[in-house]
This record gives sequence, C-alpha cells and structure tokens, in this order.
Amino acid sequence: MEAPLPPSRRRARDGLRGGPARGHGEARRGPAGRDRPPVGRPPREALAGGGTDLNIERRDIRDVTILVLSGKLMGSEDAAHFQNLIKELLSGGRKKILLNLGNLSWINSTGLGILISGYSSVKNAGGVMKLTNVAERIQAVFLITKLSTVFETYQTEDEALVTFGG
Repeated sequence: MEAPLPPSRRRARDGLRGGPARGHGEARRGPAGRDRPPVGRPPREALAGGGTDLNIERRDIRDVTILVLSGKLMGSEDAAHFQNLIKELLSGGRKKILLNLGNLSWINSTGLGILISGYSSVKNAGGVMKLTNVAERIQAVFLITKLSTVFETYQTEDEALVTFGG
C-alpha cells in the first residue's frame, strides 16, 4: 500500500493549481464575487489619496486668507491642489494664511507633508501660516510628530485673526 500524498501533490496530480498564500499579491473574490484588494493593503485609491477627498473653501477677511479644509488630507492630488492654491495666494500678495482644520476628518503622513510644504512656501515668501479649530485627534498627531512646535495653533478663527494684527 502506498503512502497518501500530501495535499499539494494531490492537487498537482489532479491538475489543480494552488494559489498564493492569502494576502500575497493577487486579488481575492468578495462575497458578491467582485475582486477585493489583497489582505493587508488598502485599495489603490486610498494609497493615492485622490483629489476628491479634500475640499478647500476660501474666505478673505481684511488681509488674512482663511482656508477651511474639509474631508481627508492624504494624497498626491491633494498636495498639488493645496500647493497650487498657496502659490496662487502668494503670487497675489496674500501672505497671511489661516488654515481652519475643524472639518478635516483625517490626515496621514502625506497630509502632514502637504501642510509642512505649504508652511515652508509661505514662510519662504515672507508670509505667515497659522492653524485654527484643530480637532483633538489631529492635534494629537501634531504632538506626537512635534509639529505642534512648528505651527501656531488657536482655538477659534477670531482668536487667530487677532494675532495677525493689521
């Protein structure tokens, strides 16, 4: 009597192929039969960030431009949108910028880089960028990353506006 074959050899003998181990490279089928991303990796849209995740509303009060960010700040399209807006403001002589982050639901490391890049652009142009209405969970990220020492942060827009003077 022959020894039984291990499962991998039985599949090979029967013409069946074994796929990669779960989560290693190929999409899996979801409950509805649609492809799902590999285990442990976010869908491609989440990696890229997608410009639709960030909305920016602009208001000018005297010589201060208030940018109200809402949604998620997390990708390369968001970076391009934000940087273009900052460049447009600076080229138009608007060098006092207040970012209202009260409606920002999420920020990742790329989003932090976007804010730092904007801050650097404004500072290099002789301007000032401050933050207001920062949600507790986002303020915690600033504390952990030590960015709370870089950005001047205020509870309300009115409180921040007073600090710009003029």
